[in-house]
Amino acid sequence: MLDNIFYNFESDSDITARIDFYYGDNTVESVPFTVSTNVLNENPEDFVFYRPSNQYTTRYYSTGFEYQYEGALLVEAYGSSLYCTFMGGDEKIVHVETDAPNDRTLFIIKDSYGNALVPFLTGSFKNIFVVDMRYFDLNIINFMKEHNATDLLFAMNTFSATGSNYYNLQTLLNQ
Repeated sequence: MLDNIFYNFESDSDITARIDFYYGDNTVESVPFTVSTNVLNENPEDFVFYRPSNQYTTRYYSTGFEYQYEGALLVEAYGSSLYCTFMGGDEKIVHVETDAPNDRTLFIIKDSYGNALVPFLTGSFKNIFVVDMRYFDLNIINFMKEHNATDLLFAMNTFSATGSNYYNLQTLLNQ
């Protein structure tokens, strides 16, 4: 099932921002820009996401894997926080247990880009563990062994794999 969310800006002020382009750790170019909220309101962007139809339970843990709560995989988010629709954000370990007809356990090592992918995978894996490489406090190799990982997916943008988050990824992989 696909859901749509629409966002309207309630202010008549302009939004000023800057895009920085990087090569390695050096800023190559910085481009400032201003966007009128009237222009944004006249050209809304749809936020469309997939809602799984199978049965699943989502449990949330601290970055040290202490149980926190059971909750929704897709949470209600508003405004500029719509990306938090997927698991409420990044700073936790998420375990999704599904009714998939197999015994496969997927581990996803990700940055925020990987969050939106999780709902699409609930029909293919009995267990899905989601960890953000920036906030994981345990030994990933031992953690995967303890939870019988059968599959591993790296879900991140290119900058995370090659930019400043590269060090977080290397720490996880060289434990």
